[in-house]
Amino acid sequence: MEDQGLRPVGRGWIVAQRLHGIRLDAFVRYCLPQLSRRSIDAAIAAAAFLINRKNGKKGDRLAAGDVVKFVGPEAWLALSPVPEDRLDVSVVFEDSDLL
Repeated sequence: MEDQGLRPVGRGWIVAQRLHGIRLDAFVRYCLPQLSRRSIDAAIAAAAFLINRKNGKKGDRLAAGDVVKFVGPEAWLALSPVPEDRLDVSVVFEDSDLL
């Protein structure tokens, strides 16, 4: 049986009975462990997580059956950091053997 705490609903989750009463920030940390606490706090402050279609706040308590939806940048859902395509690296020394 699929874990309801992690069951996707679009870009979101349905809160499982066993997670009833968990705070929004802790729930997001549980569902998206690759994000730092600072990133989670910033995302919640930027209204990137909705609880039953309403902006969620960090300390909001979730009830079983609540729908938590992510409405932020796709990169935040990546399991590993997204590579920077415009990385500016200056070349200090270069020859035929070393770059």
